[in-house]
Amino acid sequence: MIEMLGVLAIIGVLSVGGIAGYSKAMEQFKVNKAVSEYSYLIYGLLEHLKDLQNISKTNEGDTQHGLTNVVEAESLVPETWEKISDHDYNDPNGNLIRIFSRNQKLVIDMYLGGFQVDEDGFAGSMNFSPKFCAELLSNVVRPLHSSLYYVYITNVQNAVYYGDNLCSSNRKCISDITLAEIQKMCNSCGKKQRCGVIFEF
Repeated sequence: MIEMLGVLAIIGVLSVGGIAGYSKAMEQFKVNKAVSEYSYLIYGLLEHLKDLQNISKTNEGDTQHGLTNVVEAESLVPETWEKISDHDYNDPNGNLIRIFSRNQKLVIDMYLGGFQVDEDGFAGSMNFSPKFCAELLSNVVRPLHSSLYYVYITNVQNAVYYGDNLCSSNRKCISDITLAEIQKMCNSCGKKQRCGVIFEF
């Protein structure tokens, strides 16, 4: 009888451990899948960079020319992404992606966790994932250091990094960003803020 209870206790512990392990594995699978989708989108857009930059003019101020029609024509996003305007998509993980041309630059705004407006009119990223943020910066942003003008994270102090052509002793380089800096930035962006990773090419 006592041995049977011991076996049941071991099975219970293993089951809880298995569920926790499965949950972590599924989270990592979703993060890896999203990073792959974002990489595919960005590298596909970079193949047409000059044309996309030239959709806008430098004297137009903050005028944004949405590019979802180009994205769809080139099949750069999966069918699981929901188009919500000529600028915007929602991905299955709740991230809002804005793609447009402004001032002869290709701009991609990724609001990680999307953003919801509460009853006081305050917009926050309730579904923000520091893990996905860190993977995005490590595996998508860093490899693009030679193509980007800059990347920054909204609502995080000193979170602006410049591409190879613009970085200097006064401007932090994307190519020099460390894992510790990435972790600090991604952990600084709380659910009560609108947390965006902004790319400009």
